[in-house]
Amino acid sequence: MNRLSRRQLLRHSTSALLAGTAGAAALSCVPGEPSAPAPAAPKEPVHLRVFVPRLQDAMVDPLPDWMDAAVNDLNATEPPAYRLTVQALETDAAKWSQLIGELRSAGAMSVDLLAVHLGDVPALQASQALLSLESYRKRERSLDLDDYYRPVLAAHSWQDRLYALPFIASPLVMYYPPDLFAAANLLPPSADWRWDDLVVTASALTRDLDGDGRTDQWGYLQLPGSPLSVQYIWQNGGAVLGPNGSVRLDEPAGLEAIMFMAGLIREARVSPSLSQVSLDQMGQLIQQNGAGLFQFHLSHGIFWRDSPLNLNLVEPPRQQQPATTLTTSGLGIGAGSAHPDVAWAALRALAASLEHRGLIPPRKSLAGSLRQIEPRLTDGDIAVMQSALDYAQAPPWPRYHEVLGVLLAELDMPILLGAKSPETAVRDASEALRQLLATT
Repeated sequence: MNRLSRRQLLRHSTSALLAGTAGAAALSCVPGEPSAPAPAAPKEPVHLRVFVPRLQDAMVDPLPDWMDAAVNDLNATEPPAYRLTVQALETDAAKWSQLIGELRSAGAMSVDLLAVHLGDVPALQASQALLSLESYRKRERSLDLDDYYRPVLAAHSWQDRLYALPFIASPLVMYYPPDLFAAANLLPPSADWRWDDLVVTASALTRDLDGDGRTDQWGYLQLPGSPLSVQYIWQNGGAVLGPNGSVRLDEPAGLEAIMFMAGLIREARVSPSLSQVSLDQMGQLIQQNGAGLFQFHLSHGIFWRDSPLNLNLVEPPRQQQPATTLTTSGLGIGAGSAHPDVAWAALRALAASLEHRGLIPPRKSLAGSLRQIEPRLTDGDIAVMQSALDYAQAPPWPRYHEVLGVLLAELDMPILLGAKSPETAVRDASEALRQLLATT
């Protein structure tokens, strides 16, 4: 695997463009649809670059290693049409699509295949850096899109057009230690529990163990991330943005959801604020069995039944409807690839290999392979995963990373820190979103 810094990669691209070695070929492919008819397969293997980010802001980022292993396995089988090379690039998640767009603009670095994460498709499509897969999916009879979880496909599409083929998916679910529930004489949460049930359960699990007047065991930890506020809003039947890009966060359903989120800290006092318990301390509480409930995206990098952890899974509570957030990754074809048809064949093989390296494949027919991927999974774990993937959503925001930044800065963090009232946080976040979306 080649690892390049952002500056090195862009310098490489610019130099090659000035030398005229690859620019014309890379720019000759018009983004959108591959040319027809498809050219005959070359006699010699085509060398394709696979670009993957090495995320600097991720707690766990196994994808570069999975990609390297999958590519090595494919190359070892000596496919007649192609050989793959992985190009890993250090970057933040929010800057990945921007970097690929810059490479596309430079026109020199052939981006044949690339990892596409949640929120990347709109930005990549806007910069004409990603090839539409529509013509390929229509003529590829072996590709059954009905086999994929619907929300996962939607996350890799834009304006009803598919731009990346998913290979992994992960819903946000609830974790809980069964021994704490047993000690409190509590039954495990049911699959259809509601917000009131969460408050009752978390209250029974919130305890001052040493009698010093301070909480030692919290019933529920609210970890910032997805962001968490979006899940509450969706569960309450609300939305952050409307289909036309209008801001809906400050509608009654959204405000009510944020009031519930804040109330877990302020009124029910079953969840600590980040001014009471830092993120590092929350991690310690989880490790020391001091948290009754918390939410996290399912990850193969952090298994929840490794000592000292012993955690079970349950679906998130619902209110007006079941809802949770989704994260997913896929593979796309760079619009400047000189060999898009060969790249499509490689994409199918590489995606199939990657499906068996993560934790949750994006296809329903692969549910039986979950235990082969991770033998420690129980029937209950698998049932939670599959059920949550049926209704998990990826935020359909055209400027995903920017909207995410506003929500984290103006809504989630002020609520979790206890720094603003729900009304003030919703008002400020809504105004910031309107200002953001008013700019081009």
